[in-house]
Amino acid sequence: MNTDNLYVISSIHETEKEGNVYTSYNNSLITKFSLNNGYIEEKASAKVEGTVLNQFSMDEYNGYFRIVTTLNSWTYTVNESDGSSTSTGSGSETYNNLYILNENLTVVGQLQNLAQGERVYSARFDGNTGYIVTFRQMDPLFSINLSNPANPIVMGELKIPGFSNYLHNYGENLLFGLGRDADEQTGGAGYLKLSMFNTSDKTNVTEEHSLIIDGLYYSEATYNHKAILINYERNIIAFPADNVYLVYSYDAEQGFVQLAALDLTNGGYDWYWGSMRGLYIGDVLYVFSNNVMISYDMQNFNEIYSMQIEEADPSK
Repeated sequence: MNTDNLYVISSIHETEKEGNVYTSYNNSLITKFSLNNGYIEEKASAKVEGTVLNQFSMDEYNGYFRIVTTLNSWTYTVNESDGSSTSTGSGSETYNNLYILNENLTVVGQLQNLAQGERVYSARFDGNTGYIVTFRQMDPLFSINLSNPANPIVMGELKIPGFSNYLHNYGENLLFGLGRDADEQTGGAGYLKLSMFNTSDKTNVTEEHSLIIDGLYYSEATYNHKAILINYERNIIAFPADNVYLVYSYDAEQGFVQLAALDLTNGGYDWYWGSMRGLYIGDVLYVFSNNVMISYDMQNFNEIYSMQIEEADPSK
């Protein structure tokens, strides 16, 4: 959604039949609504192959709508005999697509069959450039030239261990990634990983720095961007990981520098998975978890004040 238009994506399950061979897959129905002084009106709709990962797989730029999808298809054969039928799976296929549609949602440009056997783990659009991370065993980060909507072109492909679930532009010519490390042979996911990519040369994106957070596997921020706090001007990258709230800065020479690891369980506070958030006002960082709020001095991250709200008695 922007100030002019709202796009709603619906997943559609479809099956094609050729003889007794069936192929099933999911496609996406795009519906465009215009927003005009509070009036919402449906303007156009279209269907593209595959399904989207999240809102960052879509954007509108200069009147064009760009969308990244992953297509998973399953082929099976139905054998009918004696009035009964049995089905036998005969294969599956996975690949990724990028579509560019005009204001009437007519496809004007596309890239199909990108990274066969892999699926989209994250995407980010930045003006005339699109970034897509796919994964199976290695993490290819694709940079795509979108300046000509009728002819999107893959400019570069960076392969590194692991994958990024979330991408965020960090100042000029830097792209931050949060995800997981992975075994190069098996593709098995490991600890949380921070990456900073240099995008100054779109044809040769490089990983300037990375940090594997030993012992920590889980962060809600890998699938919910509302759980991560990023501000380039303040040079802060903060997010929950397991039961701590991690705060980092980024330095061009040193890479990622941990400023704090705030453990909300030390004070005996209640803590629940998937409920930790952080924000700052001035030089004070506020971390919230369920019914707890703790403030910290951002100069040294010493605790300033804590508040725990007692749960309401439902019987009263």
